This record gives sequence, C-alpha cells and structure tokens, in this order.
Amino acid sequence: MQIAEDPNIRETLEDIQIREVRTRMVAADKRFKQSGSPADKAEFDKLRTEVYYKELALYKARCERFPNKLEFRYELAIRHKLLGEYSEAIRELQVARNDPATRADAYWPWGVLSEHQAVSSGHGAIRSGHPGDPRRDAENKKKALYRAGKLALQTGNTPTAERYLTTLAAMDYAYRDVSALLDKIAKRRNDGGSVGERPAEA
Repeated sequence: MQIAEDPNIRETLEDIQIREVRTRMVAADKRFKQSGSPADKAEFDKLRTEVYYKELALYKARCERFPNKLEFRYELAIRHKLLGEYSEAIRELQVARNDPATRADAYWPWGVLSEHQAVSSGHGAIRSGHPGDPRRDAENKKKALYRAGKLALQTGNTPTAERYLTTLAAMDYAYRDVSALLDKIAKRRNDGGSVGERPAEA
C-alpha cells in the first residue's frame, strides 16, 4: 500500500503540517506581545488566518473520508465560524448536534456565532412563515421571537431583545418567562445599565 493511501499515515502527515504552522503562529504571537510592532502583529494575523484555512481544508477532507464521524463536522463548523463564514458554520453544527458526543456544544448552533449573525438568524426565522394551520404559524412565530429575544439579551443586545420580546408579549404575555425577561430589561434601564448595542466579538 502506498503511503498516501494509508488513512492513518495521511492523517499523521496532515497533523504534522498543521502543527508546524501553529508553532510559527505561536512564535509570532510571542514576538508581537514582546515588541508591540505592527509588523509582528501583521505576521501573527497572517499565520493565524493560514492556520484557520489549513484546518478548514483538513476537516473538509476528513468529513468527506469519514461522513459518519460527526465530530469532524463540529470541528469544521468552528473553523467556518473563525473565518466569519456563519451560514456554513450553522449548517455544519446542525449536522454535528446529531452526535451525542457533540450535542451539548452544538445543540444551539447560533450560540457559538457572533451576536449579529445570531440575531439575524432569529429574525429570518421570524419573517419566514409556515403556510397552513394559523395556530401552528402563531406558535412558530412566538417560538422564534422568544429565542431571538432571549439570545439577544444574553449577548448584551438589549434594544433588539426588547423589540422581539415586546412583540411576543403583545401576542401572548403569558408565554414562558417573557414577562420576567421584560422586567429584567426594565430593571437594567432603571439601574442605569447600558442598553446600547454591544459590538459583536471578533
């Protein structure tokens, strides 16, 4: 058997290649922290991006070779997220959550994404209707409003949370803990806490 055809040897070689770039990235980060030089920061950023893309390619290949190993889909999703490819990250996480080993981390795929994408995902779910039974449509919309509002609140996006939860309260004030969440928003405002938009994390 040729070396390239042996999956174990192939994976070992892939890991060695990734490790070599990671080592250079860590060294560049150390140099930048010591010097504060823009050139050293640029080198670190370049190597970090290279690591992300190499890992993305690695896990894409492993997902193709081992489609039943959903832990690889989870790792692939994380690399998509690190590169700002949020739609791809959501798609892979939705597959990965079918694996008991990754379900705890991936069950709520929007939770690992940036605040902007998370709220956008919730907003898209709210806008998309489901033709058919009006009662089912209303329940689906209430569920989407609740999830988007609660997630926005958890990530510090208070105005968006208030908008979604107020809309939900107008539909059904007794829905889950929506009244308590609105009270929390009001208390935060009365206590002088920030209610502005929090920038998404990098």
